[in-house]
Amino acid sequence: MPGRLRTSFRSGNLAEDLGLLLLKGTAAVAEVARPEDVGLDAVATLLRRDADGNCYAEDSFLVQLKSESATTLEYKDHELTWYLAQTQPMFIGQVSLAEV
Repeated sequence: MPGRLRTSFRSGNLAEDLGLLLLKGTAAVAEVARPEDVGLDAVATLLRRDADGNCYAEDSFLVQLKSESATTLEYKDHELTWYLAQTQPMFIGQVSLAEV
């Protein structure tokens, strides 16, 4: 049976993948698998490049990426409780495939 996927879902997935790929230029990125994604797309750790040719792990943070079609993000009720309970800094990024 041929599969199908809404174009908007595919576009959102591509935007998220691009955002994570770009982030990997400055951070070690542990992606959260789609079935486990309950609000986070990745856990990232900044990498410091040293003169000795090594990368050293620095501060870690949480990442949530949205495609350009998501112009607002609202946390309320249990979502807000979850957000406020995070112990790591959380960054929300927006990826525009139209600007690529």
